[in-house]
Amino acid sequence: PCEKKIKNMVESLSALSSLEEEYKPALEEFPINDGSNPKPENTIRFVCISDTHCKVTADMIPDGDVLLHGGDFGNIGNLRDTELFIE
Repeated sequence: PCEKKIKNMVESLSALSSLEEEYKPALEEFPINDGSNPKPENTIRFVCISDTHCKVTADMIPDGDVLLHGGDFGNIGNLRDTELFIE
């Protein structure tokens, strides 16, 4: 079972590597923006964060139209962690 999991992980990493090469020109054309540049008209700015663990406040997050949080906003998963995240 362990060998099969390792094989699957290697195959997944290989697939990601080929995707990176495929999309590299697009990534270079649309570089990651830290929010300091003006937003072009008729565009939507997504702000993507994760693993903040109750250590990020609203003033630390760049301005944007949509905030995507990838997970791990809290420390131990209690109600207070959730309240801090919502604030």
